[in-house]
Amino acid sequence: MALLLSLALQLAAAAVSPPGPRPTFPGDAAALASLKAAVDAATVPSYSCLASWDFSRDPCAAFPCGVHCNTPPNSSHQRVAGVSLDPAGYSGTLPAPVFASLPFLQTLSLRGNRFHGSLPAGVALPPSLRVLVLSGNDFSGEIPTSLFTPASSLDELDLSRNAFTGAIPPQLLEVDLSGNRITGRLPRCLGAIPRLRTVGLDRNQFVGGVPKQYAVRAAAVEVVDGKAPFAKLMLQGNYLCGGLPSELRQMEEGGAMVSLADNCLLKCPHKFFFCQGPPQKNRAACPKCEPGPQQPDKKSNRVLDIFCTAVTSPSPGTLPLGTTKLPWHHAIDSVKKMSCLPLGILAGRKK
Repeated sequence: MALLLSLALQLAAAAVSPPGPRPTFPGDAAALASLKAAVDAATVPSYSCLASWDFSRDPCAAFPCGVHCNTPPNSSHQRVAGVSLDPAGYSGTLPAPVFASLPFLQTLSLRGNRFHGSLPAGVALPPSLRVLVLSGNDFSGEIPTSLFTPASSLDELDLSRNAFTGAIPPQLLEVDLSGNRITGRLPRCLGAIPRLRTVGLDRNQFVGGVPKQYAVRAAAVEVVDGKAPFAKLMLQGNYLCGGLPSELRQMEEGGAMVSLADNCLLKCPHKFFFCQGPPQKNRAACPKCEPGPQQPDKKSNRVLDIFCTAVTSPSPGTLPLGTTKLPWHHAIDSVKKMSCLPLGILAGRKK
């Protein structure tokens, strides 16, 4: 009788005990293995996160860092939802399976390493990916248009301090291209990206004036014509010139974070909060303020001439917030369909 009672208690305990951790989906584990294999082993310090990835163990259950997993409903496996490597100086390429074989990936961050080469072509970003941070590496080449599809959920794209070419997806909430050596005029089409909230174009070599579209978005306090107001507009450290748009001159501190310091804006006094900080450049250091389009320097291979061309839209109208995503290189304003078209190279290295 005692034996039967003991067995019954053991069975009851087993029935209420939480199940053990589910294993990682094999395809996800293989994608993580491809990422580690693409990194030069000589650049993986023994103390680094990547060095701890031992594929004799289950990644989601046993990896101490760099991988975040969750279990979708009715799934018998854990799926990789986040990959965030430490800035340990890893040198390698980004293999296609990281995008093609991780369908539940929401965050990918390789910030502050020495990854190089082009982004994988012929594959799309996982539909669930919301944050892609590749800043401070040595990536180069054109950004493949295949990465960005109408199904993309990307909110944040940080490509700063690399050597990319390419236009900018209209569904983004944040764009950071700071600290490169981008030349030419500020791309007006950024002002037509409906959900964009943060623009970082500081510490480049932009010339010309501040587009009115930027000023309108920075000064707005609510959605106007289907476009969200800018919360942050960082344009300091360029060669911008000319007058200040009236919308900026009417702004008061406490709204959007805006900086126009260290440019060639001779009429940008410190009474405007966005002119405070490093002074405007000396007139001798500033190029002639050209009212017309900036001509690209054909002798330089370190040029990004992003410009917007307007073509008549077959169905004019604004793009409301929450609208299904459009193809990544298009943005809609109230009258025209704008395309950000890249010419040349967005060049720059870590500073």
